[in-house]
Amino acid sequence: MTTTLEGAVGRVLDSRTAVRSLVAAGLDAADPRAATARHLRLDGHVLTVGGRRLDLARCDRVLVVGAGKATARLVAGIEDVLGDAVTDGLVVLRPADAHVGLRRVRTVVADHPVPSGASETAARALLALAATVGRRDLVLGAFTGGSSALVSAPPPGVTAAAKQHLHRLLLASGARIQDVNAVRKSVSAIKGGRLLAAGAAATWVNLTVSDVVGDDPAYLTDPTYPDPDGPAVARHVLDRLGLWDAVDPSVRRHLAAAPEPPDLSATDLTTVTVTSGEDALRAMVRRAHELGLEPVTLDPLEGEATQVGARLATAAADHARAAAASGRPVVLLAAGGETTVSLGGVTMTAGTGGPNQEAALAFARALPVGADVVAAFVDSDGFDGPTEHAGALVDAGTVDRASQGGHDVDAALADHASTAVLRTAGDLLTTGATGTNVNDLVVVVCGAGSLA
Repeated sequence: MTTTLEGAVGRVLDSRTAVRSLVAAGLDAADPRAATARHLRLDGHVLTVGGRRLDLARCDRVLVVGAGKATARLVAGIEDVLGDAVTDGLVVLRPADAHVGLRRVRTVVADHPVPSGASETAARALLALAATVGRRDLVLGAFTGGSSALVSAPPPGVTAAAKQHLHRLLLASGARIQDVNAVRKSVSAIKGGRLLAAGAAATWVNLTVSDVVGDDPAYLTDPTYPDPDGPAVARHVLDRLGLWDAVDPSVRRHLAAAPEPPDLSATDLTTVTVTSGEDALRAMVRRAHELGLEPVTLDPLEGEATQVGARLATAAADHARAAAASGRPVVLLAAGGETTVSLGGVTMTAGTGGPNQEAALAFARALPVGADVVAAFVDSDGFDGPTEHAGALVDAGTVDRASQGGHDVDAALADHASTAVLRTAGDLLTTGATGTNVNDLVVVVCGAGSLA
């Protein structure tokens, strides 16, 4: 990971260095390429994966299909192990991830977080490839977070524009990713296990990276995994979110009459999660001990970004006071969760802000004056919301620096416009594409002033 940090200097420099080191440890531990190599073993022509031994000599073809923010490095890991045993394949990537060179698997680029015509073209190409498989083929699925936009094929009767509108409404709603995916799966010709159904004759092995709390594969690799929800759940979610009347009429008609998801109980399917936020968390704990910090692990953080940031600031201030009394600095660590932003009538544009930046700014606003606390809120894929930044690294001086630069922090939070404020404060964190996607990492160093 290459990280650029625009940060304040002085007393908090060493604490900031510690925070950067902890974040880097978490990202490195969640590298899909290395993780995939740990889960696959090829002995001669026998592939061992997920507790199974598959004789590739009995396979006519070994294909790889996938899409997502962590897919490029995951597939690179597959190629590292299998090499020329991979016959062909197709994966769909963001432009930021397309630089990863794959030798055996073809790549196409599509759009995220709102699907485009390229997303539909890519989805149709995957469906066409799946339709060619036979019972002697092995298909390795490599779907990771972000695939819902990168491969997006509306079902019959729903236009591409109506599906785009649905995605935008869900993104702006502040809903949990499980609810968002429950709807998107039911308004799709490829998700909800429909790609698996198109190639059901083959043997399938899903390899995925978890960006969902609980690691449920139904929400991680949904084109190639049975859908436990169906249209009734999608209707309920839209109604609960107050979006039923806001979606296009064609979406309502589809969900009212849509059949249940395909029955895939007879499919030969194995699913393996190669890495998740838990791997990142364990690595950050190890690095904390190396740095002389006492790690305190938190449950994955979920909820409205401003509320999560404010609550965590209160806890961090308490830990900082206790650390000052004991002489033992503490670091609070969380991984694998995801804060959300409910936009309401606000239109989010590129560069405005993201959930991690908003949580970080709310955290800084809630810190007591002079609190010995430094915190990073980071989207593990390297892009927080629609911005080019991964998140932010803040401290008790963030709000003063922003205010001296002419910003009203309260107004910025109300308008979900955190990026400009954090840029003025010198607190944006920029990594570029990391190649992984295990949701958010949060690192809060408390009471480490003695390190400076």
